[in-house]
Amino acid sequence: MRALFPVIVLATVMTTAGCSTMMVQTKSGDGNYAEPVGHSSVTENPTAYSEALMCVGEKIRAIPHRNVRIAVGRIEDATGTYSLREGNRVTKGASLMLITALAKMGIPQVERYDMFVPIEEMKFLADGVLFGPYAVKEAYGPNDVLKRGFDPNRIRVGYKPKRTLKVVSSDYFLAGGLSEMNFNLRVNTGELKIPEIGIGARYAVLNVAGDLRLVRTQTLEIVGVSSLQKQLIAVENKAGFFDFLGHRFAVGLFQGRAAEPIQLGVRTVLERAAIDLIVPLYGVNPASCLEEAEEKLKLKRGEREQEWEWEEDEDAWMND
Repeated sequence: MRALFPVIVLATVMTTAGCSTMMVQTKSGDGNYAEPVGHSSVTENPTAYSEALMCVGEKIRAIPHRNVRIAVGRIEDATGTYSLREGNRVTKGASLMLITALAKMGIPQVERYDMFVPIEEMKFLADGVLFGPYAVKEAYGPNDVLKRGFDPNRIRVGYKPKRTLKVVSSDYFLAGGLSEMNFNLRVNTGELKIPEIGIGARYAVLNVAGDLRLVRTQTLEIVGVSSLQKQLIAVENKAGFFDFLGHRFAVGLFQGRAAEPIQLGVRTVLERAAIDLIVPLYGVNPASCLEEAEEKLKLKRGEREQEWEWEEDEDAWMND
């Protein structure tokens, strides 16, 4: 039997290769090998604090004659976490997330993040090739009066070179970065092995954090600072059997993983920080808006804790 083992393995590989060839053959005339898997709908991307942002925005709009313009700078990834397989572990779109958070609050903003188009417009202006529209009342003659649909007050649009560009200044701007990403704050593992069969589970906690600041544009004074973190969890279950014709190697493995998205955790931190930094400018109290968000998070934590009850065992913790 041991002499036949290499032959069996070779036959299995060749059969698998043949199946792979059959799978990539196109079955339609559109040139595609396969249809995309999944047809989910496009949805919004809220966090637990998105409704709180809109609630705070309503309170701000109730304050008359208080119009503060905010700019968002580059919120960089300062965690230094990088994987050769996955690349940067933390998103480089933190500035975009923060701009969206301010928009949910209805805060007036001015563009400072992507200045490529404005700079090009300024170059065109300097070269005298930037034109803008203006209204011109059309001249008409005696024969035009007899035309159907004639309108003596008709205005046409003309174009003439622009002389200036008017850029609205910001009153404050947001700066900072994503400052922490810590793995394995806590790891609980459980594993049971008997001959040829094994089952196991793993529960891990990590966190992401951000440090942001609010700066007065005119004087560059730092008028507000926020340092927040959010913990995320990941769960893994697996089971398998490990014997084939007397040779010990895995021939069956069933594995499932579930984890809170890291980038959604970043968005949640940024939305919460936006509330902390903006409300002092308007003097509103966000407590009632935050209570509902915190209550939702508390309920979700309770549900998760009931699903995963782990005994505290320091020997099972890992500190990679």
